[in-house]
Amino acid sequence: MTVRRTRIRSAFSLVEAMLAAVILILAVLGTSLLRYTTVLSAKEADRKISAAQTALLLCENWRGVQGTETYLPTVSLGSELTISETSLSDIGAGSDVIAEALDEDYSTLGVYTVTSGDQDRHAVLMFKDISDNLRSLNVTVLSPRRETADGEDTYDLFKLTTYVAN
Repeated sequence: MTVRRTRIRSAFSLVEAMLAAVILILAVLGTSLLRYTTVLSAKEADRKISAAQTALLLCENWRGVQGTETYLPTVSLGSELTISETSLSDIGAGSDVIAEALDEDYSTLGVYTVTSGDQDRHAVLMFKDISDNLRSLNVTVLSPRRETADGEDTYDLFKLTTYVAN
């Protein structure tokens, strides 16, 4: 009597192969989405850092001349930056954002457009005498974020305040 042995061959079935392909596709899509959001977050962080640096530069430069009411950043920083005097009405849609952020107790020294790289930032310089020998200097920087789906621009606002003895 002869006994026949059947061999069992192991292989992937079509269902297993399709399941593996779906898992691989989901992993690739997840990694791509992660990379995309990381790049967007890095750009946003860079934009915010640049706005903060602009505010700090203006504030410290103004503080360096003792917060005088005759301070002109176009003269003081004109060789370092592309900076020009402007008005709130020239800013456009962002002027509403700045107008809401302005403190009525402060006197406005001026509104300026600071260009660095390919982006314009708008800065409002304000001051307030707190006492006979103490002045508060406030720099508000408006930085455009991006255009929304309905075509409107959105903005980030960065405020920096320092004090100087008169």
